[in-house]
Amino acid sequence: MPPEINTAYPSQYETEVLLRDGSRILLRPIRVEDTERWLAFVRRLSRRTKYLRFHHMPEEMSRDDAVRFCTVDYVNTFAFVAEVLKEQRRDIVAIGRYYRLPNKHSAEVAFTMEDAIRRVIPVFQRHQKPLLACFMGQRGVQGKLGSGGNFVPCYLFPEDTISALAKAVSYGELARKPKGTIAKIGGINRRRARKIVNMAMTRSTQRPLWLSAQEISELLNCYGIRTVETLVAQTAVEAAALASGIGFPVVVKLNSSTIVHKTDVGGVILDLDSENEVKQAFADIKARLTEISREHEMEGVTVQRMVKGGVEAIVGVTQDPSFGPLIMFGLGGIYAELLNDVALRLHPLTDLDARELMSSIKMAKLLEGFRGSPPSDRRALEDLLLRLSALVEDMPEIAELDLNPVKVMPQGEGYWVVDARIMVR
Repeated sequence: MPPEINTAYPSQYETEVLLRDGSRILLRPIRVEDTERWLAFVRRLSRRTKYLRFHHMPEEMSRDDAVRFCTVDYVNTFAFVAEVLKEQRRDIVAIGRYYRLPNKHSAEVAFTMEDAIRRVIPVFQRHQKPLLACFMGQRGVQGKLGSGGNFVPCYLFPEDTISALAKAVSYGELARKPKGTIAKIGGINRRRARKIVNMAMTRSTQRPLWLSAQEISELLNCYGIRTVETLVAQTAVEAAALASGIGFPVVVKLNSSTIVHKTDVGGVILDLDSENEVKQAFADIKARLTEISREHEMEGVTVQRMVKGGVEAIVGVTQDPSFGPLIMFGLGGIYAELLNDVALRLHPLTDLDARELMSSIKMAKLLEGFRGSPPSDRRALEDLLLRLSALVEDMPEIAELDLNPVKVMPQGEGYWVVDARIMVR
């Protein structure tokens, strides 16, 4: 016989809880009238859940047992049920119960939840769909969901659940993505390129070593990478004569093996239209270096024709301790480091990798033509990326390489590497 109830039903503890999906659950104290729904709830539990909760419970619980579990005095024994509305009827989906111990200050607590997740595992497996669970609470779920090696990962917070699912989706997309092919590129003079690198590394014992402007230009030309002709002058008069031979307008830049960022020291002067302007540019660069006591690092200047138009990009290589060479592509020019709009891919590049690099940056629309500007020559840019990957493959001594800016011209006009720096070890 069930114990007599000495306290009236505490309706003040009834409360509705709004779930994240918009549905509602009613939490309320249990009543003896819940007997049939309590039995239905227990029948839906898996055998393992029944064992974990009741231990010695028989295969089929009797109605008398159900009445006993549903009868509490709301003082020494208390139970809450969670109900959801399903097709105009309320079903119990969870029960929490406590028994006050003799010392009156502590209680034995037990919770039982409908193990719907375990029942739907075979359905998700049959349709080959991912299944994750999130149980919000101080400790989450301590037990395992599933059996026989088919377990469901459980998370404490929805954000972690969504993040895990997003990573699984990304991995699936990566696994299904076509692999691409590593192109066989012609027009490469590997023997000459090897000689240039070897001679550079024997001329100095310094490591790492920045290649000179002349060495960089020759090395890139060995791999068919289009560079603006770069001539080196030791004096202002020599620079003016070279500029006249190239044809105006020209660009004069500081030539130094120790000063890498020439713009930072005022070492780049653009759009010069006469020999006098070139001579003055040489003097200005020297004066600026003198102001910061670095005039001894000046090794002359380089003179290039001025390339106008096009989209400025940056193409580079960096060495990662774990992954090896990484090929970089992004928005170039003097704002490259400020905007930091770059993408990376593992070396060696496939044809698909090269195309993805171009489309991965935020400013990719600039290459497609934006607000009346013509589309850029993406095919030529893809060729540049693949040739750069071939260079890195053949010359493992390259520790760092920056082509910045690369002027990507309108479709059909190719590109021009305007400035470059290469470091070897």
